[in-house]
Amino acid sequence: MKRNDSSGLLSLWNNILVCAQSFYGREVVQNIALLASGSFIAQGLMAINAIVIARFLAPEAYGLYVGAYSAVGLSSFLVNWGLDTWILRQGALADDPPALAGSILTIKGVLGVFWGTALFFLLPALEPNIFLKPLILISTLDVWCDGFFSAELATLNTQKRVSVVSSLLLTSRGGRLLSAISVVGLGAQSPVSFAQARLVATIIALIMASWVLRPKFVAKLIRPVRAFRESGPFALSDLLATIYLQADVTLLALFLGDRRAVGLYAPASGLVNALFAIPAASYQITLPALMRLDGQEVRSFRHVVSKMFLGFLALGIFLWLGLWMSGSFLIEHLLGSAYRTTGELLSILSPILLLKSISFAGAALLVAVGWQHYRVIAQVVSAAANVLLNVLVIRHFGIWGVATVYVVSEFILAAGYVGLAMRWFRDHPNGSGVVKWT
Repeated sequence: MKRNDSSGLLSLWNNILVCAQSFYGREVVQNIALLASGSFIAQGLMAINAIVIARFLAPEAYGLYVGAYSAVGLSSFLVNWGLDTWILRQGALADDPPALAGSILTIKGVLGVFWGTALFFLLPALEPNIFLKPLILISTLDVWCDGFFSAELATLNTQKRVSVVSSLLLTSRGGRLLSAISVVGLGAQSPVSFAQARLVATIIALIMASWVLRPKFVAKLIRPVRAFRESGPFALSDLLATIYLQADVTLLALFLGDRRAVGLYAPASGLVNALFAIPAASYQITLPALMRLDGQEVRSFRHVVSKMFLGFLALGIFLWLGLWMSGSFLIEHLLGSAYRTTGELLSILSPILLLKSISFAGAALLVAVGWQHYRVIAQVVSAAANVLLNVLVIRHFGIWGVATVYVVSEFILAAGYVGLAMRWFRDHPNGSGVVKWT
């Protein structure tokens, strides 16, 4: 990227932050900037980690590694069960957040036993050429532990311990990168070795987060049962969100069984998904802030939400243009000529960052006002379109068809969220009463 392009994008980002301060208030924006910066750096470390592994293993072996993690991640909603989002909504009002976290960890622990056992036997039976049993076992343990870790971070976030969350996230993702570099230094040639090293880094980060939060495990089961029941709608949202995040790679592995195709597509999809960390961090801070507006006049709330959408829109444009201008250059120079196709795929996928930013703004509003059940409808339509279209195009158009389908499904989701947000305000006319969360 040319220097003047970089300076222009940096100036645009600074303008976004300045404008956002007038929209949300200085404290909220500082938290957004802190968490977004930490998340962006963390995802940057993950992207570098993926580059190290992809360049060292080459497309075929990397396809084995990423195929296992994609399939396991796709089913992880059965363990996480929407509980992280539920914590963001309920944790700010909880009297004892560590006890709340203990209940969540209990649920994830029980669910994980059944989930992991099923995956170990099912996935290798479906496609033994892609899903190797050692990789499935290790990746399952890694994703399970990361689910515990994310629940503890969500709890800390509701306590406004944003700097701690950012530090722990950076430690986790930085540890994964160091583990990959260590494997390269030792000269290991197997994707299993990289998965083992990643698992060790995840466990270390989980231990650190547990030491900071010190979750309490209560004797009574009423808290876990209540949390499990109330988080059900969020579990469905997690499933649907995961479908249009990871179903493409998993479907490529299942329908084509081509390690190289998976290895070429996954870095492009992974880079786009990694950049979601920036609007996702804004969402994690914005949602609790909107929740605290309970009882505000609709007129004031409308003004805040309108500004929020403008902020997310500006952020999305910034990310889209940045990736579109630099993506192919980065891929070719970081991964080498073997991954030239991956760079071309980024041009197709780059608009997703704009669409995803808009979706996060809509999701924050819908969750805050208690319209999670309507949000799920939009997610169902988007996820169904993603899976159906992928099934139709994969065998005929391969990775190019999958990339196009990803963009289409994200457009459907963003349009659905915006439509629901407009409907909520039509149901609550400007100046009519106060907002009240349900």
